[in-house]
Amino acid sequence: DSGPYDGCDITCGPGNMLLVDPRNGGAWYCIRAGPMYCPGKFNTECSCEGGPAECPIGDCECGEQLRVSHDCKTAKYCNADMDGFQNITCEAANEIVYVNLDSHTWRCAEDDGRCPGAFHAGCQEDGTTTTTTTTTTTGKGNQ
Repeated sequence: DSGPYDGCDITCGPGNMLLVDPRNGGAWYCIRAGPMYCPGKFNTECSCEGGPAECPIGDCECGEQLRVSHDCKTAKYCNADMDGFQNITCEAANEIVYVNLDSHTWRCAEDDGRCPGAFHAGCQEDGTTTTTTTTTTTGKGNQ
């Protein structure tokens, strides 16, 4: 059963959670859940051509939100109390920001051509999805 979603999905068992790395070609996997692991829902943005003026990284929408620019050259982490943010910008032409969602660290490193484009994590509540199946029976009943 493919469920109510397009594409593929993965469900982690009790005590585990999904580790998302948009750079690993879709081979996401489950890890042991920890107190600081889950950054919130993960959202990719529409593609954008241009520099920071044409493709802004976006504003903080909530505390502890992570935002990465379309070219992976800049990342922003919004402070928990919304009084500002921390950012990192990779100035070297051949470097992009690498974000480790497991250890909550970031660094500039050589661009290997796998920038997934702009994305952000956090701020959205976990919703619930309900799937309803209706069965209709036809036939002659007692008359």
